[in-house]
Amino acid sequence: MDKIRAQLIMEVLGTPKDYVQEVLENLRKEIEKENGVNLISFNIGEAKEIQDSKDFFTGFLDVEIETEKLEFLLGMCFKYMPAHIDLIYPEKIHFTNSQIAELLNYLVTRLHGYDEVARILQLENEKLGKEIGNLREEKKL
Repeated sequence: MDKIRAQLIMEVLGTPKDYVQEVLENLRKEIEKENGVNLISFNIGEAKEIQDSKDFFTGFLDVEIETEKLEFLLGMCFKYMPAHIDLIYPEKIHFTNSQIAELLNYLVTRLHGYDEVARILQLENEKLGKEIGNLREEKKL
């Protein structure tokens, strides 16, 4: 498969402004270290205060990357959750059925991992809710 070049834009929301800038810079450093991904260029936008909000800022990191495997690009999507992705090249990507199966298995493995975390958090939340209810009952006695 030909190399894949893509542009990804990540947005960060937070406070204070300096913290947002620091997070954006740390994201850039993490992307530079990504296995199988070559960081071609980047632009870190200055954090700006969100209109009609008190002390919340938003900033963006715009990166252009190159990779030889679509799995690496998918991994970045899960890890960094970009707000926008633009595939620069190749214009057409051809896959064999085994390559598609590999991508789909990668995708469902990640989804199963997230589902497991969500279920655990849901059970823990229910348990905490019951414990809070018990504490309220004890306090009434």
